[in-house]
Amino acid sequence: MQAEQAGALTVSDKPTTPMQMIAHAVANGAPVETMEKLLALQERWEAGEARKAFVAAMSAFKAKPPEIFRNRAVSHDRGKSTVFTHATLDNVCDALNVALASHGLSFRWETEQLEQGIIRVTCILTHAAGHSERTALQSTPDTSGSKNHVQAVGSTVTYLQRYTLLAATGIAVQGQDDDGAQGQKDQPITPEQVASLQAGLDETGADIQGFCKYMRVGALAEITMSGFGRAVAAIDAKRKKAGSA
Repeated sequence: MQAEQAGALTVSDKPTTPMQMIAHAVANGAPVETMEKLLALQERWEAGEARKAFVAAMSAFKAKPPEIFRNRAVSHDRGKSTVFTHATLDNVCDALNVALASHGLSFRWETEQLEQGIIRVTCILTHAAGHSERTALQSTPDTSGSKNHVQAVGSTVTYLQRYTLLAATGIAVQGQDDDGAQGQKDQPITPEQVASLQAGLDETGADIQGFCKYMRVGALAEITMSGFGRAVAAIDAKRKKAGSA
């Protein structure tokens, strides 16, 4: 009986986590090579645990997400007066900051200036345990109206910050805004936007005909303003896939 109890204690005392295995290895004078492997195992284990914590936090956040409403009316007069409403970036941030923080989540952005004036904004959603996920969108500077170059860049950065944050959190604005008249969104994209898509496709080695078929158009120039974000997201997804291969 005592032997069985001793055996049971021995089994239960065996290391069950990488950190316990490392402590056990140190106590037994394990060689450097073994320690390096155990440390790498510990890093992978911690990354896996952090990802689990992130997923659990996002699930809890999505179970009771905040409501975000359009809070600003904007008018455009380009031969035809148009008024639309949208949720401003500060309104979106105010609604999400507290809700995310209550689950140990936070967000920030990285902004890059790419070739041909393309601006890329990446929203980084991070959990307190260390796991992060990134959502990126890119576009040309918004030269509408009488904006100077700095204002055009600032307008695009703000726009991309708002939509990458909404995309990263999976939140839709109540009565989803389109930041413009539907007629505007149905117009073809600009030559600069065509060039940015072409550059992205060339960079990823994508088949243009296949991409156009995916977008249900005959050529890149036929993609509309309403489909530009989807096109950019598709190219970015292909870029990420190629980078992880």
